[in-house]
Amino acid sequence: MMKEVIRDAESSKNKILDSAEQLFATKGFNNTSLVEIGEHSKFSRATPTYFFKNKATLYQAVLLRLIDDEREFVKRRDLLESDDIVGRIKELLCTHIDFISLRPTYVPLICREALDHNGFLLSTHNFLAVIEQGKELIELARNRGIIVNQDSDSILMYSLSITWFPFLQKDLIAKSLKIDPFSESFLQRHKEFVTTTFIQSLF
Repeated sequence: MMKEVIRDAESSKNKILDSAEQLFATKGFNNTSLVEIGEHSKFSRATPTYFFKNKATLYQAVLLRLIDDEREFVKRRDLLESDDIVGRIKELLCTHIDFISLRPTYVPLICREALDHNGFLLSTHNFLAVIEQGKELIELARNRGIIVNQDSDSILMYSLSITWFPFLQKDLIAKSLKIDPFSESFLQRHKEFVTTTFIQSLF
């Protein structure tokens, strides 16, 4: 078994990362073991250690892959060339919501990182593309005289809070209200609400 794993190392590493991402998002860093990750990925218990040495290294690899994937997903959209700054801000937020819907582990992992005080993401430069590009677009809008509100950082934080909340509460508050945050109908309404609220707050 181990020989097969080594022979197809890249595929094996990705399977381990996938399993680790799922378990870290569901159970958190402290409540997830390398043994569980090995079993979840259908490999031997020792395979995660072979590739990643220890749990902390694997956890960091999971987070780095996640934020890299978000950055690449956001960059796929044409956010940098249009003169419609407000439209670009809306498109950025909608793109971010699309990424969340396609990667349901994203919000739980980011929130668990904050609650567990691991500090890894804070040591990573521009760890969320939506914040980095959001701040750039807001500054561009301010330089052009489109935005007058000076507290744009707080507004960006508030907007991310309402963006993430339904996905974070999918198994409690959303379920109690019989709402599926990942349904197409909700996603469309959610995009409209988030973008409208954010734009209105900036002016």
